[in-house]
Amino acid sequence: MSPLFMDTSYESNSSGSLSEGKGQHLGNMGTKRREKNRDAARKSRRKQTERADELHEELQCIERSNSALKKEIAALKRDFNLYKTALERHEPYCCLRACASSSSSPTCLSVSLSADCQAGSSPPGYTDFLS
Repeated sequence: MSPLFMDTSYESNSSGSLSEGKGQHLGNMGTKRREKNRDAARKSRRKQTERADELHEELQCIERSNSALKKEIAALKRDFNLYKTALERHEPYCCLRACASSSSSPTCLSVSLSADCQAGSSPPGYTDFLS
């Protein structure tokens, strides 16, 4: 056999040194793989933390909004009760009360006001309510 085609590296190396080189190469690949895995895990944990932070901020914003809406509802309920009370106080003195109970036609609104309504009678404390 010609020396060009002969594998001299196998003869010069012992069988142990060949497998060591191969194992070392595989070891380097394993180390690189573990390092890539660690980096990917770090990145994943960082993203998860960022997402949790975003959700926490969103939660706080929604809670503030919810609180403001609850305050607005309470204020509207107070206003409603105030107007309801004012209406209940006004009903006994209302000139249109009989008209509204007898018919719901629009012509009823054109009825001339009685003398009591023209005189400006109002329930006690009604003027206090308006001011």
